Amino acid sequence: MVIAVIVNELNIRGGTHKQVLRFVEYLEKNNIEYQLLTRYYNPELTYAEFKKYNVFFLKKEAYIPSNKWGILSNLYNRIHDFKEQVKLFRLINKKVDIVNVHDNNLSIVLLMSKILRKKVIWQINDLPGCFMVGGASRDKERYIFKYARIFYRFLAKYIDIITVNVSKNSNLVKRCMNKDAKVFYCGTDLEKNTSVHKNIKNKGYIKLLSVGVWHPNRNYESLVEVVNLLKSEAVDCQLDIVGSLEIGKEYCDRVIALIKKYKLENNIFIRGQLGEVELEKTYKEADIFLFINIEQSWGLAVFEAMGKGLPVIVSNGVGAIELLTNNKNALIVDPFNIRDIADKIKLLVNDKLYEKIASNGFNDVQDYSWDNLYNKKMLSSINSLREVE
Repeated sequence: MVIAVIVNELNIRGGTHKQVLRFVEYLEKNNIEYQLLTRYYNPELTYAEFKKYNVFFLKKEAYIPSNKWGILSNLYNRIHDFKEQVKLFRLINKKVDIVNVHDNNLSIVLLMSKILRKKVIWQINDLPGCFMVGGASRDKERYIFKYARIFYRFLAKYIDIITVNVSKNSNLVKRCMNKDAKVFYCGTDLEKNTSVHKNIKNKGYIKLLSVGVWHPNRNYESLVEVVNLLKSEAVDCQLDIVGSLEIGKEYCDRVIALIKKYKLENNIFIRGQLGEVELEKTYKEADIFLFINIEQSWGLAVFEAMGKGLPVIVSNGVGAIELLTNNKNALIVDPFNIRDIADKIKLLVNDKLYEKIASNGFNDVQDYSWDNLYNKKMLSSINSLREVE
């Protein structure tokens, strides 16, 4: 058995990329032959551990679509995308008999894999944007979406196994593509030398942290409003926002404009994507972790923060709440209720509540290893395909 593990890009650090990394590590550890492929690979911008592996890729920098010429640009972008996916497919070793594609933007690779009678497992972390659900629920309908939906429904019929990382995505796959999907939660990196953070009652100020690749569903505007409200109530706090700006530069500009409007330049710091050492330092300096996305299929960063001993405040639009209990191992909020979010932050200044949420979260996440929640289940599904040949 040879498995091709394919992801659209490895020039960024996000939940999908961590998922691919941990699965490849698991295959390596179990002496299972595999091939790792991606369109774009920059070892300096993704997780450093990928340097240990042989990554097959097309180029270092991602193609940036142009909209200058309207419909003509759109047509050119689609032709370019098609050609790139064909090139990527041609990199697959002929010995590969099972193709494991992670997330979206590789529909042609999926199709070609089935045409050549390979077994295919499609890990969907977010449904394709044409379905306008989840993170794309606020997008405007486009003429091409109708045909894209027809194509994906056709394609889904022939995919051997679809896996998702949260139950609500399983329901969406069934509703949008009429296909059952297996739910495999994402795991968490567990660290031996980490402990629960100390209380912050006598610290004098509150250090807030949010981590995630920039896009509008992060809802950072609400965090800016929260900091502004706390400042107006004489609560001294600082917020670090950490994450790649690669696909969210315009959104970041809007958030920066809001920060300037409220004159919060000394309270909110946009850090961009940090190296592993600097990121670890940022976690240690933080007091509270916030993840108040409008829609997020999972939210790996929530569990990583819990594993580092931080109490977390999470929005009810994040898939991660399937493993969380409000007022036990997390505080769950409406992402648009600025007053409630601010009050939850002030509540955590209380020593007992801070220690309760942080300790329970830290203890619970010890059972959420990548092997237990994801790797073993994915490999079991792959083996099931071999058994039916």
